[in-house]
Amino acid sequence: MGGNVLRGWRRLVAIGLSVSALLGFEAALAQTPSQVIYGPVSVKLPSSSLFSFSDSFSVPASATGPYLLRVQLSAPNSLTTLSFKLNNVQVLSLADFSGGKTQVDRTVSLNAKNSFSLQVAGKTNTVITITVMSAPAVSVSIASPVGGAVIASNLVAVSGTFVGPSGTCVSVNGFVAALVGNNFYASNISLQSGSNAIGATAVAVNGQTATQTLSVTSTGPAPIQVVATQPQGLAPLSVVFSVINRTSNAIQRLDADYLGNGAVSSTTDPTGLNFTYSAPGVYEARFIVTDSQGRSYDSTQVVVAQDVAGVNTLLSCTYARMLAKLRAGDIDGALAHFTASASDKYRGVFTALQPNLATTVDQLGTIQDATIGKDFAEYVIVRNSTSGPKAFLMYFIRSEDGIWRIDGM
Repeated sequence: MGGNVLRGWRRLVAIGLSVSALLGFEAALAQTPSQVIYGPVSVKLPSSSLFSFSDSFSVPASATGPYLLRVQLSAPNSLTTLSFKLNNVQVLSLADFSGGKTQVDRTVSLNAKNSFSLQVAGKTNTVITITVMSAPAVSVSIASPVGGAVIASNLVAVSGTFVGPSGTCVSVNGFVAALVGNNFYASNISLQSGSNAIGATAVAVNGQTATQTLSVTSTGPAPIQVVATQPQGLAPLSVVFSVINRTSNAIQRLDADYLGNGAVSSTTDPTGLNFTYSAPGVYEARFIVTDSQGRSYDSTQVVVAQDVAGVNTLLSCTYARMLAKLRAGDIDGALAHFTASASDKYRGVFTALQPNLATTVDQLGTIQDATIGKDFAEYVIVRNSTSGPKAFLMYFIRSEDGIWRIDGM
């Protein structure tokens, strides 16, 4: 890794959108906890001197793990010292709030009766809020397509719902899905003719996983279909739709309902189809293509126009999935999240590090800040070293197929 942070920020100011408030993927989603066990309790620093606060709590018999400790600050970069001990074990330090973080979630182990102590110093009137909760168990459910479906295409849009603590990511057949609330969307998942397995996997930052797999049957590529080359991205999102005609007949007419709201526009020219989705949202674009023999073909394309938080979640999940593959020693799986040129470059690096990949991954650091543009994003990765925190840059590019991939780090 390398690069000059200041130079990178200046270069991107003109084309990017700052998401410095979205510090790390653990704050990208805020799923509702299943049960609050302690708090929220807030303490205010009376001065800039060292301040101590301690308390105890019991876990009700109705609560089940895993358990989550959440500590929130009223303002970023407001502390000079922090030590949080739970049952005499330090679970949080000042380094956890580096880079301007105002919230940290930490999976913790609890006893029937528990105590904690907080030692903190910083700006006068800074408020620290402490909450302990039982995190929701991770689950994932595919809503579409249904198991056993027969699909008259070689592509399918997969969507469903998931539950998990803050920072949960979902992938479908290895591709990171777009997340909107508790829903996930993965467009243009490839199918082979015949039987296909579709698997959706949810992974939480605390290591919990859940997977649902179902089987569908593809009858092969559709005679005529409409495909979006980049079906998800940052709003306003300009999408180009291409008509693939596998018949020998000319196309006579195309009716397009880009927003899926019944507003249809028609054309006799199937080339140059494009539409701009101004507002973030999930859209089901519907098309009816009529050929010169009067045959009609229906085609649907799911488009996900995301806000900055949504794109940040997607890219953070891509980084997390790449690290998980490296940690498991799956170099090919990790390189699938890189561009072709970067994959060639880093294959040799990862291969040389293979005996110590897991250790190396744990030292890479965490996402602290980002600038996100339409097709390019720059992330700041901060890791601790013997001489203090070090910042490095990681770059993402949205490829021609609409998938964000790592182009350098």
